[in-house]
Amino acid sequence: MKHPFKVGETYRNELGEYEVISIDESNMLIRYSDGTEQDAEIAFQQRIWERIQDEEAMERQAEERRTRSKSRRRSSARLGSSFHGLVDSDFQDSIQGTSWRARTGLGGLLARRLSTLTGKEFESRVVARQSRVFVVMPNAFNPDKSLHEAKFHFSLNDEGANYNFYVEKNNGEMDDSWDWLRVLDALTNDVAIQDAVKKAMETYELQWHIYLTKAEGSCTRAATVTATSGGLTLRIEADGQEHELDWIGIIAYLENLDVNDWCDLYLTHFMPKEEAIDLGVGIANEVVKAWNALMPLYLAAVDR
Repeated sequence: MKHPFKVGETYRNELGEYEVISIDESNMLIRYSDGTEQDAEIAFQQRIWERIQDEEAMERQAEERRTRSKSRRRSSARLGSSFHGLVDSDFQDSIQGTSWRARTGLGGLLARRLSTLTGKEFESRVVARQSRVFVVMPNAFNPDKSLHEAKFHFSLNDEGANYNFYVEKNNGEMDDSWDWLRVLDALTNDVAIQDAVKKAMETYELQWHIYLTKAEGSCTRAATVTATSGGLTLRIEADGQEHELDWIGIIAYLENLDVNDWCDLYLTHFMPKEEAIDLGVGIANEVVKAWNALMPLYLAAVDR
């Protein structure tokens, strides 16, 4: 009979710990810590022992979850704890001498405020050697495939701050790991998302900026989309021509981009440096309100 018991080892049942003294085919002699001996049925003691082990395993898992939860709460409390506002020296393309990107800085504060506002878990991700951060749901972001994935994005330059919803198109074939495809599908077929994005554009003064990178490496803004009372206006930057379009027209423009061109697509707001500095810690609230308004589009993009 296969069982877990070995002579000389210690186990437990409802009466306490016991040592196995001897084992025969179906029974075993066990001795409790007070010296009492019992001739016990192996199958019955096995069921008790396995139940005790299962209960202990569940308790260990529960304790691990409690520990992780406490750790997350402590970590969350530290997010943004050292951020007291942007200063003039933060506004540069270089990251030298800046700390705002850190999880204890503005990067972490943006993630914490967005998590609080949405009830979903967000975290900030520093972009290496660049004056910008991504704010993403960790279960919807793979750092090894960050180019494939939609994200909220905050950056500084010498003129001010940009905050936006950001998604990229490959300069070649794309499989379903590219969130670009889901963004276009949502804006084509989901009227509620179309309405939410249009309202966000009007409320928070957001524009679509469409940047194309050619094979030789040159990057230019190809077009801008703004919200108007009549719908949407697509401005072609090369010649300044403007076209009044609906969502189907905007998506048609994006779908007809040269397959060999890389595209960076931002739904963005620019905040001048002086305003960003004057807001102090309050800049985080301004940013996450706009991001929250775009949450339906973000969730559609990352719903793989």
